[in-house]
Amino acid sequence: MVNYKIRYSTRAKIDLANIFDYIALDNPKKAEEFTKSIEQYIIDLAHFPYIGNEDSKTKRRKLVKHPYIIYYAVMEHAQIIKIETIRHGARRPL
Repeated sequence: MVNYKIRYSTRAKIDLANIFDYIALDNPKKAEEFTKSIEQYIIDLAHFPYIGNEDSKTKRRKLVKHPYIIYYAVMEHAQIIKIETIRHGARRPL
């Protein structure tokens, strides 16, 4: 089994920081726990890169970590998973 490398776009890094900041307004401990759980979800993609549903138009994949959606691309030739953005599910779809 091949383990893919995980790469975050600048946008995804900002998204993750914003998620932490928003939750931390009410509960800093929960903010840390929740962002770590998102990161663990993403680490799991290294072993199972095709677990997320593929958008037929964009060929981008998405994985739900309720209430957030992790959008990513699998670069098969380089064995890289690029995390493009992490958005709240209630936001307008990309």
